[in-house]
Amino acid sequence: MPLWTSFSFSTVSVGTVPSLWSSDVRLTASTTAACAEYDSLLPLNISMGPLFPPETSVNASLEHIPFMVSNAIPTSDYLNARWKELVAELIPNWVVSQGPLNVIMGPLFDNDADSHVDNFTQFSTPEVPSDLFAVVTRCEDPVTSIDLCSPASLDVASFIYPQSQPVSNCLHAHDYALLYSAKVHDVELATGLTFYPDLPFEDRTRVTLRINSELWRTDKH
Repeated sequence: MPLWTSFSFSTVSVGTVPSLWSSDVRLTASTTAACAEYDSLLPLNISMGPLFPPETSVNASLEHIPFMVSNAIPTSDYLNARWKELVAELIPNWVVSQGPLNVIMGPLFDNDADSHVDNFTQFSTPEVPSDLFAVVTRCEDPVTSIDLCSPASLDVASFIYPQSQPVSNCLHAHDYALLYSAKVHDVELATGLTFYPDLPFEDRTRVTLRINSELWRTDKH
């Protein structure tokens, strides 16, 4: 299972159509879950979903790439629907209204809800993540590419979406994203990952500890 994926884009991507899942010849059978193992989760309403989103692919001729088993994560129908709102609706709208973005997303394993990453040595195959995270970076200055942004102008919005909800939630995609927004530092604690390691101390502290009281504007909101 992938632990994270990252991509940057400055225009809305063409995306790729859904494809059949296929094995990744770069990996051995012992290092990746098989489709049959994911099928065992179907009675729990958990199914395979692509971590790197096909909606953001820039090459429509490579539709099979996002649907390699090495890119699969187990998600509930509820999480899959909410995650698509973020990936296929909010993020593309932010690209249009805010300019180039970098996105890092992946599974989060915090089944005991202590805000710290679980013990990976005790995982089953495939382990079902408790949440998915996304860290989205923009530049407050007009740039043609996010890597041209000065550290002092970087701005970030991060999210932790839960695998399930005890009650039905009918919030608009924008309001749901704001409800489940998080500090980058929260994501770091719950994943064991470190973000923005090369930024100057002051800039890294600013972006990792920021709390968003509102989200970036989109053309639709």
